[in-house]
Amino acid sequence: MGGVVMIKVKDCWDQLSSRVQQKIVSHHPHVSGDSSRKELTDPLYWESYLKELNRDEKAVVHWMALERGEVGLSFRDLRGNDLPLRPVPFRVALTRLRQRGVVYAVRQKWGETFYIIPGDIREAWLKSVLTDATAPAENVEVTALAPPGSVHDLFHLMVMIDRDGLPLTEKGDVRRRAAQKMDVELETEGEAFADARWINRNGGPTGFHIVFQIAEWCGLLTAETGRWALKRQALDTWLTMSYKGAAAYVYQQVKRALLQENPRLAAVLWWMEQQSEWVSVRDMALMWLQKTEKPERNWKALADAWMKTCLRPFHSLGWIDWGECLSGTAWRWSVFSPFVEGKDAVEQRWFVQPNFEWLIPFNFPLDLRWKAAQFADLVQTDRLCTYVLSGDSVKRGLAKGWTAEDIVQFLKRYSAVPLPQNVVASIRQWEKNLIGPVRLERVLLMSCEDEHIARQLSTDPSIGPSFRRRLGGRHFVVDEQSAGRLVRQLEAAGYPPFTIERSGAAEDASSQPVAGDKKHRLQVENRYPELTEAVPGLERLPKLWTSTMRLYHPSTLIKLVERAVEMQLELEWRRPRSDRCDILRPIRVFNTDGVWKVEGLDQKEEAKEIELQHIGEVRIRVPELT
Repeated sequence: MGGVVMIKVKDCWDQLSSRVQQKIVSHHPHVSGDSSRKELTDPLYWESYLKELNRDEKAVVHWMALERGEVGLSFRDLRGNDLPLRPVPFRVALTRLRQRGVVYAVRQKWGETFYIIPGDIREAWLKSVLTDATAPAENVEVTALAPPGSVHDLFHLMVMIDRDGLPLTEKGDVRRRAAQKMDVELETEGEAFADARWINRNGGPTGFHIVFQIAEWCGLLTAETGRWALKRQALDTWLTMSYKGAAAYVYQQVKRALLQENPRLAAVLWWMEQQSEWVSVRDMALMWLQKTEKPERNWKALADAWMKTCLRPFHSLGWIDWGECLSGTAWRWSVFSPFVEGKDAVEQRWFVQPNFEWLIPFNFPLDLRWKAAQFADLVQTDRLCTYVLSGDSVKRGLAKGWTAEDIVQFLKRYSAVPLPQNVVASIRQWEKNLIGPVRLERVLLMSCEDEHIARQLSTDPSIGPSFRRRLGGRHFVVDEQSAGRLVRQLEAAGYPPFTIERSGAAEDASSQPVAGDKKHRLQVENRYPELTEAVPGLERLPKLWTSTMRLYHPSTLIKLVERAVEMQLELEWRRPRSDRCDILRPIRVFNTDGVWKVEGLDQKEEAKEIELQHIGEVRIRVPELT
């Protein structure tokens, strides 16, 4: 199998010379210049341009987009038996598609060349041929709503690591007791991933291991001596995303990992992402078999493979709801997925109750939930996240630099109702009981040039919440862990700060979540291919062997058939004293007991074995290359 190649058409186009670009543009007569590559990413353009492709070209695009996905075609693949066309017609069509700028030759970091349709071109083509491919399922009865899922559990895992740490053994593994303790507090069900090889490589996954792996993919963790630690700036960037933005980011990292193991699912996932209604798993499998021209009787095996690989894991990650319809199991995207618009949580409020329970909506801004988790404990997740305020949790908050007044004011800011007086009194009393007359804390001090600027920044809705408290008219106390976000916000507002003795928290203000290793830029072949390249060695093939049917001496006939095998070209032949011509794609020539034979496939792809002495007139068929 070829390698996994993830690339966009712009990345390919930018590596081509102007001469090569102009040659490609010549195949798109109704557009000019750079717009041709842009048109290829437009489904509407494909609806008309598809008519310009011949039958073989359409077959190759169809097969590469639907069945190969992000799997590049290697030279070895081009000589295989899994192609939708015979090898030479396939290579000719592939070369024509390269000339049109639909397929590109790219070189992987280990030096091997692959042929690939860039992702955005593939998606545009899919959109043009898969629109309304199957009708939404009707009369669906909901059987299981999605759990809170990946964002919630990933957030809570980060909270637990920040609160309790995550120690490693001498071998560098997470300590079993720590993993078991955290697993109990996570909602993700490991059993749903039992057959998902893209994430479960060791068998028997737990919710902790699944969420921990996702945290690594999202670039939120770093290994230090004896422990795992949070990448503070990367985490800070993720926390400041909207809930849907955070969910989309996690989904993209999970999707990338899934496609690395199952790249042929790229088209399936793309199609799933376009759905907004209930989808019958059976109807989806039947539709896909029809589009890929496979026997419909295999739908159960295909549906079962999808269930194991992505549907069940996606439900556990909170992205899919289950239902039942007349044709069996159905699915739809859940409110926790990136594909369903939910209510704007910023306009919502939380509720603090007299029993010290604090109810927060799931999709409340994550950076505010992170602050809440510093002095409250999550105890339940249902329709809302239930946190509890206690002496121990407030003590933890005080140790992180909060004061009782900070906590009370924070609770008031987004509360839907007045704070219960017993809660306010208890928080203040806990502070008195826990803290002596002297307090030492690590914070950052931000100073403004004058009170006007200070007032302007404190009232800015994107900047004000980053301040812990105001000191006098020009100064603010800032948490170290909020410094990176604050620097970016100040720069966006036109007030880039001058930093003295920058702390580690502020050193990388531009840090973003990092998913995996630094990407290696794929090298695109900067050359316009000629059709003769589809049949290597064609110029050295004797024209006598390809021009007309004729008889040959047995020794010459052996050489002719061997050359056809080597070049994967077809033979047109007839038996002695016969007027009927047959077509054979020879696979091998061999000698048995002194008799030379050729083995190959006829036009019906049926295996044939023919003695060379039974071949009369013959010629090698050469494809049309004009």
